[in-house]
Amino acid sequence: MGEFRSSKGDRQEAARAIEELREGQARQSNIDQYFKLTSTQQAKRSLEEQQERQQVVDDILQQATFNFPKMHLLSHYGSQITDFGTLPQYSTEVTEALHKPLKDAYRRSNRVDAAEQILNRITRDYAIRIRELNLIALSRDVKMPADVQKMLKDVAADR
Repeated sequence: MGEFRSSKGDRQEAARAIEELREGQARQSNIDQYFKLTSTQQAKRSLEEQQERQQVVDDILQQATFNFPKMHLLSHYGSQITDFGTLPQYSTEVTEALHKPLKDAYRRSNRVDAAEQILNRITRDYAIRIRELNLIALSRDVKMPADVQKMLKDVAADR
């Protein structure tokens, strides 16, 4: 458990401790060779040394600082969002809405040289919208036939 949450400093401390332990174990191994241990005794000694190194690492990492305040704070977000709602300054609704013309233009393209088709489509849509707005403004200033005024009101209502 500790090894996945320990800090870099904790892991470095554990590595230094293992290195010191290995040096001590190497000295002990030289002494053991002097007394001519059997292969069974050497295998037992090797297993004990490995277990000792693992125990040292576990002890160091159990005392790790676990300097991860953000991990705990995430557990509170769910209840805070249900209690207080989302933060408006982090809402993506506006930016997603701004992508709508781009997405519509891409869907209507044949996806071959789509960038040029998208630009042409958006330019054409804006040009038509400007003409509609000009006609609406003109209809306020100039007397137009009733059917044209109704059509312009319908266009303005759709927007």
